[in-house]
Amino acid sequence: MPRFGLTVTKKTGNSVERNRIKRRLRAALLLAPLDGSVANDYVLVARRDCLAAPFEQLIADIVESCAKAVAKSAPATHLPPRPDFRS
Repeated sequence: MPRFGLTVTKKTGNSVERNRIKRRLRAALLLAPLDGSVANDYVLVARRDCLAAPFEQLIADIVESCAKAVAKSAPATHLPPRPDFRS
């Protein structure tokens, strides 16, 4: 099961706006159809645009970003096996 962390800095706005952004992102994460078989940790760095973005767009952006991260973190199969240094 993937885990998510949310980061909303003070540059984003006052506390009311930051909390609203976090609430919207948490709700979008609950509704996003994410692949639960990949147990990665994700950190979402929120921007002020999250306040005005349509909710469906937030969900689509989360799914797309997670898919890119999973593809980027795929294990490299072209590397030789590590040597065993135990003697």
